Amino acid sequence: MNMILLTEEQANSVRGMYGEYSMLDPFKVVEGWALPIKILDKPEFSSVKDFLSSLPQQEVTLIIEDDN
Repeated sequence: MNMILLTEEQANSVRGMYGEYSMLDPFKVVEGWALPIKILDKPEFSSVKDFLSSLPQQEVTLIIEDDN
């Protein structure tokens, strides 16, 4: 999955609500923090689009662990 890679500080700076129904919540990956690249196409995140577009982008393999 193509992801935007963020440092912890960058992740904290964009984390939160955007409008009434949209939220950015970067998640932890081996490389640091990540958001799906598809969010760049969403108008509700236009206020951070330029910033997020300037960050590294990379293919990231997600591994979902089952606690059971």
